[in-house]
Amino acid sequence: MSARSREMNPTQDLQAAIQHAQRGQLAQSRALLSRLAAKPQAGQEVLHWLAIVCARMADVAAAREHIARAIQRFPREAGLRLTAANIEQDARQVPAALAHLDAALAINPAFAEAHNNRGILLGDAGRLAEAAEAFQRAIAAKPSYARARANLANVLVGLDEFEAARQHAEQASQLEPGYAHARYALGRALLGLGRLAEAEVQLRESLRLQPTAVEVVLSLAGLLGRQRRLDERAQLVREAMTRFPGRRELWPLAADVAANEDDEGAFFAAIDQALQAAPDDISLHARRATFVPSIYRDAAHVQQARDRVEQAIQGLRQVVLPLADRVTPAKVNTLFQGNFLLGYQGRDDRTIQCAFGQVVHDTLSRILPEFNRPLAPKSVQGRRIRVGFCSSFIYKSTVGNYFSSWMTGLPGDAFETFVFSVNAIEDELTGKVREAAAHFQKLNGGISSIAAAIRASDLDVLIYPEVGMEQSVFLLSALRLAPVQLCAWGHPVTTGHPNIDGFVSCAEMEPADAATHYAERLHLLPGIGTRYPAPAAEPAKARSRDEFQLPAHGPLVLLPQSLFKIHPDNDGLIVRVLAELPEATLVMFAGQNQAITRRFVDRLRGAFDRAGLAAQGRVKILPSLSHADYLAVNRLCDFMIDTLHWSGGNTTLDALASGLPVVTWPGKFMRGR
Repeated sequence: MSARSREMNPTQDLQAAIQHAQRGQLAQSRALLSRLAAKPQAGQEVLHWLAIVCARMADVAAAREHIARAIQRFPREAGLRLTAANIEQDARQVPAALAHLDAALAINPAFAEAHNNRGILLGDAGRLAEAAEAFQRAIAAKPSYARARANLANVLVGLDEFEAARQHAEQASQLEPGYAHARYALGRALLGLGRLAEAEVQLRESLRLQPTAVEVVLSLAGLLGRQRRLDERAQLVREAMTRFPGRRELWPLAADVAANEDDEGAFFAAIDQALQAAPDDISLHARRATFVPSIYRDAAHVQQARDRVEQAIQGLRQVVLPLADRVTPAKVNTLFQGNFLLGYQGRDDRTIQCAFGQVVHDTLSRILPEFNRPLAPKSVQGRRIRVGFCSSFIYKSTVGNYFSSWMTGLPGDAFETFVFSVNAIEDELTGKVREAAAHFQKLNGGISSIAAAIRASDLDVLIYPEVGMEQSVFLLSALRLAPVQLCAWGHPVTTGHPNIDGFVSCAEMEPADAATHYAERLHLLPGIGTRYPAPAAEPAKARSRDEFQLPAHGPLVLLPQSLFKIHPDNDGLIVRVLAELPEATLVMFAGQNQAITRRFVDRLRGAFDRAGLAAQGRVKILPSLSHADYLAVNRLCDFMIDTLHWSGGNTTLDALASGLPVVTWPGKFMRGR
């Protein structure tokens, strides 16, 4: 067909141009559309498609010109306004995009796609409540609109409305089973509800449907981290780094993986890459400043790491405080983590903890000032004292076993007990606490919403059984949520938080100068200060060494502590014990991942070599066991070696209940006594 005959068939040329655009042949499509648009009376579809094609070619100026011409000629066409909004959105001109969407909705108030796009823009701007309203209007206009339902679900997750999010995400998945974003939204909602196994199924399905979705990798990595499946998490992150090179969202994850594996060089390289991409991210600055390894090469390595942290925290204040004014309350959840590993260095941590605690306090005071104002105590005359407990470990765990009796045992005529669980895990211990407490709340939302719920309870005293083991409790304990706030020895290190008034510890384990180790006022309870439930009685059928692949003969020496608790100062003593018992085998447990176990084994092998003692066959490392199996191993062993600097708590009580003698050496601090 000649060029002259094509001029006489504009419909055919338009269809050809659309087909070129749909195939990605943008230059050919633009050429045809430009020729059609040159006519004074070019139709709406021609101008519309030409604007779309120019936008896809990143020619924003031309796209704006053509869509403006279309709007001028066809001002009552709402779809043109939607395209104009998309062009401005791609150019990151949010006010202009919102103006076009408002114009589209003025023409057609039931324009579902315009409501949906408006919700996306508002959500990206952090205006979550307005975004949710926009998505709800899109759904009202088109109930079968799966994309709007999935978008609403993601916004509701951001608002901590997890059950509503789950319902909308499930409906979106049913409406469009192959829609990856709906599966992602459902996975996030289930994560918020603590239904981790179901969440994993949805996130993996989303990743299968859309393998390029980095945000799904981030959520799945978070889930695996919560379940302590660190080797799987590391593999996922490494695969993502290979598949998506240059994606800046992955650098913080890469830093996490390196930190969990004690690869200091890789950690600092990754965290510096993350900071280069996001220099205003307070959480990255804080993580860099407070990093210490789990396994030290030797005592000199401990000092080197400590010196670096002390210096870094001193400079942290000047870096993060100017950034605090840019942080919204919704971003508080991830700002700071406790210095969990610092306490295992065996030194007095008060100075470092106070310096870090002050940085956290001053930063949060700027972001959440309403939760840092002093609260005056109220008279308790003629009423019960309102006592609250906030913890991430109200289930069978070290902290749960230690302190559940505090929550269940206060006399109801004198105390009104409030319990706030900030972890989705529940078991029979949780049930007992829930039944005994006057008020029990499960709070899995953002820090600001949890703080508001606790503050609304109008407590007289708020007790944190542990501070420093989990992020949300660490952040909450930096706020002022009750007139009197106490911390207990679930993590026996001073918090350094100005808003923690007292530290409750046990008199039998504290040394004479204990008060100098805490920034808080020290309160001592007699004995170990709690009613600890005895482990289950030994089963009728005795367990054998063979069941655990332990040597059939010779003494078994148990060293059950987590590997990060075993300071290098222990190594020489361990080797001395085994040198004096040539037939003995040391029984230990693997670390949190293969890399940590390998680093510890290599260090211990060095101690054997220095003592001229063969390490082969002298150490048996077991995998993680159920508590029942762990107690059985206790009963099979001959004695337990306790660790210097950080002694066993739960493990010591389990050993004593199992009839296993414990060999120990009192340390300088309560945590080593």
